[in-house]
Amino acid sequence: MKLLALGLLAMSAAWAQDCRSLHRRGKLAEARACHSRMAQSGNALQQAEAFWYANNADAANNFFRAAVKAQPKNPEPRVRWGRFYLERNKREDAAALFEEALGVQPDYPPALIGMALVAAGSFDAKSVEFAEQALKKDPKAYEAHEVLARFAIEDGNPIEAGVQADKALAISPEALDALMIRATIDWMEGKPGTEWIDRLNKVNPAHAEGYALAARIFVIARRWS
Repeated sequence: MKLLALGLLAMSAAWAQDCRSLHRRGKLAEARACHSRMAQSGNALQQAEAFWYANNADAANNFFRAAVKAQPKNPEPRVRWGRFYLERNKREDAAALFEEALGVQPDYPPALIGMALVAAGSFDAKSVEFAEQALKKDPKAYEAHEVLARFAIEDGNPIEAGVQADKALAISPEALDALMIRATIDWMEGKPGTEWIDRLNKVNPAHAEGYALAARIFVIARRWS
C-alpha cells in the first residue's frame, strides 16, 4: 500500500508539472485543457493547482488545505501552497508554509528555493544562503541559480549574475528568468540582447513576467547609480 501511495503521489506531481510546463511554454490552450482535467481528478493537490491556474483563490486555498491534511508527511503541498501565496505577494504566508515544509522534510530543495524567493523579494541576503543550501541538496535545481543571478544583478554585480544565469541555462536551456537576466545584462551594457530574447521567444513569446523582472532590475540599478 505504501508503494502504491508513493506511486500515486509521483504521478500527481508529474501531471501538475506537465500542466505548468505547458503554461511556461506559452501553450495556453493546452495548459487550460490540462488544468481542466486536473480539476476533475479527485486529487486535492491537482485540484488546488487547477483552481490556482483558473484564478479562483478561494477554491485553490480550500483544496491546498485539503491536500496538506491528506498528505501530512509530504512537503510538496505546503511548497505549492506557498508558491501560490508568493505569486500574490503574501510573503509572510508563503514563508510560513515553506518553513512548515522544511519541518516535514529538512533541506527539501523546493522549500529552500521558496525561502530564497521570499528573501529575494525584499532584497535580503538570506536569499543567497537559501539558494546555496538548495543547490547542495540538488545540484540540478536551476531555479536556485536564477535566484543567485537575480540577487547578483540587483546587487550591482552583472558578472556574477551572468555566471549564475549560465549555470541555470546549462541545466535547463528553457530557464526563462535566466534568459531574461542575460538579456538585461546586455541591455545594461548597451547591447541588443537579441540572442537571449530570441531564445526566450522560442520557448514562450508571451512571457510577460520576464519583462517585469527586467523592469525591476533597471529600477534597482537606477537607485544604485
